[in-house]
Amino acid sequence: MKKYFRLSAIILPLTLVIYLLLFNNYSVFYFLEKQFEDHVSNAETTLTDNDALHPKYAYFNNEKIIALRYKDGWECGRIYKRIYLNNDKIKKIIIRNYNDGGDKSCELYDTIYIIKPDIEKIKLYVNFKPAKSIINKKLIETEITEATKYIREVNGWKIH
Repeated sequence: MKKYFRLSAIILPLTLVIYLLLFNNYSVFYFLEKQFEDHVSNAETTLTDNDALHPKYAYFNNEKIIALRYKDGWECGRIYKRIYLNNDKIKKIIIRNYNDGGDKSCELYDTIYIIKPDIEKIKLYVNFKPAKSIINKKLIETEITEATKYIREVNGWKIH
């Protein structure tokens, strides 16, 4: 009985630590952010709109946009978006929408969306729970429309 108790005292906390490391939104976002950094590391040119509060960045190769990055925020949360492009076509959109508790009057939440428009699916991580796949055409259309508007804006920026 003592051996079983000692073993469970080690295995249960270890299982919890592994679960938190593998499935929490911080580690998921860190992985996605690393993936994005790898994607844009070969960019020949990076442009920004120089907005200190809500910066936007565009990454180019051969004068074509390969990726977009921007963040937005308000009193009760933050949004980080990463948009991958290939031959002027949106391939993937990563969105992290969260409130880290900066404003105590707001509810805490953390949601990550991985949108792949070509297969019309969204992988969703909500409040530190493992991912689930959903289909939400309206959300996909909204994000593509917003990304397209942003692409048009970026195309007006000058490459020096």
